[in-house]
Amino acid sequence: MQNDLRVLDPSTPLVYNPYVFDNWSVDDYPWYDYAPETTWKQDAEIKQDIENEIWWSPFVDSANVDVTVSDGVATLTGKVEGWSAREMASENAYEGGAQRVVNQIRVE
Repeated sequence: MQNDLRVLDPSTPLVYNPYVFDNWSVDDYPWYDYAPETTWKQDAEIKQDIENEIWWSPFVDSANVDVTVSDGVATLTGKVEGWSAREMASENAYEGGAQRVVNQIRVE
């Protein structure tokens, strides 16, 4: 058995370069079995799940947000008190099963 372990010089810093192209892919390894999730829920079920997520959210007032879903695309309308609440409403929509979110919520 051959040992291919290389010990790097600790005085040389390791720098990540996103522009370097490596000739390997994580998909080449048998331990990598990630498959993106797809939802097969009906629009009405997605809408209900999104409304439940927003209702349970401590960051978004569910009384001020309206949800419509068409072909898996959720459209959020209404008003919230801050930008973080607006972003959390989008997060809640994705968690509820939306394939895409159109966030038209106004910040007041």
